[in-house]
Amino acid sequence: MAIKLTGEIVSVDVTAKTVTVKDQSGKSETYNSDARVTIKKLGKTITLTDLTAGNKVTLYYTTAADKKIVTSIYVM
Repeated sequence: MAIKLTGEIVSVDVTAKTVTVKDQSGKSETYNSDARVTIKKLGKTITLTDLTAGNKVTLYYTTAADKKIVTSIYVM
């Protein structure tokens, strides 16, 4: 079952396929993505390269092998 998180993107590493997000309490964490991740902005599908620091997002992730894997990201 996916866990929901709302926050702000701190950084994106396209090569490593990770996104670091600061949650509403101010805590930053890095999340892994894979080819199956769905990213939407204003109803349109975008890619990891389209995300920038400062974007407000809601993301859903699961945990596997001590890694947090993003399943979907919605840019607000």
